[in-house]
Amino acid sequence: MKNNIKVVVIESPYDTYQDSKEVRDLMGRVWKMKLDGYKLHYPYGIMPVSEIDFFANHVILCEEIQGELFPFAGSRSISTTQCKKSRIEFPVIEHLFQSISKEAEPLLQATKNWINNKEKKNEIIGYNSSWTMCPRVLESDHLKTLARDLSMAMYYYYYTSYNIPNIITAAASRFKVDRIQKEMGFEYVKDEFNNNFSDFTSRAFFEQKCFMMILNNNQFPLEFIRKAKEFKKYWDNRVVFEDTTSVEDFDQVA
Repeated sequence: MKNNIKVVVIESPYDTYQDSKEVRDLMGRVWKMKLDGYKLHYPYGIMPVSEIDFFANHVILCEEIQGELFPFAGSRSISTTQCKKSRIEFPVIEHLFQSISKEAEPLLQATKNWINNKEKKNEIIGYNSSWTMCPRVLESDHLKTLARDLSMAMYYYYYTSYNIPNIITAAASRFKVDRIQKEMGFEYVKDEFNNNFSDFTSRAFFEQKCFMMILNNNQFPLEFIRKAKEFKKYWDNRVVFEDTTSVEDFDQVA
C-alpha cells in the first residue's frame, strides 16, 4: 500500500475556509473531484455540491505529492448537532425527497419517523452523502479497491470518534452501493410491518434510483470492525482542519 496516502478531515468549511489557504486549495480540489466523478456517471446538470458542503465535515482520501494533498475519494457528513449550530434544517428530506412519486410517500414518512424518534431521544444523527471517486481511480484495480476499503473503514473511525451513533444515507441502486452498506451494518428503512422498502427515484441522483439506509447506535458488525482496524494507522495519522467555533460563539455574534 502506498505510503503517501493521507486521510484528511475538513470540518465545516463555513468556519474554516476563510482563514485557511490550505482549506481553500483543498476544497477546490474536492469539488473538482466530485464534479469529475459525478459527471462521468450522470447526465449534464448533476450537482454533487450544495449548501451542505459548507456546514458538513468532509472525510477525504488524498495522495500527498511534494507536500500537497490531492483528493482521490471521499464523502461528507453533516450531523443534527451541526445543523442546530448552523440554524439549518437537517437536510435528508429536502435533499432526497423532492418531487417524489406517490409510491415513495410511505418511505418518506418512515424516514421522517426514524429521524424524529432519534431526535426525541436527543440522539445525534449523521447524514452521509456525496461519496465520490476520482475517475482516474477507476483505471487502477488496486487504487479502486483501496479507495473503497479505506473509505469503508473511515466510516467506522469517523462516526465512532465524533460520537455520532446514528447514520442515514442513500445508496445508489445502479452501483449496488446498498450491498457495500450492508457489509458495514446498515439496514434498509423498513415499513410498519418490518419489511424493507424498495428503492425509489430521487432528484438528488438525477431521477435515478436509490435505497434509504440507516445504521443505529454504531452497530457495526464485528467482522467489519476487524477489517476496519487494518486501516487504523491512516486514521491515527489523519490531517484535521478543525472547526473551533461553537453554538455559544454563534449565539454571541447573533
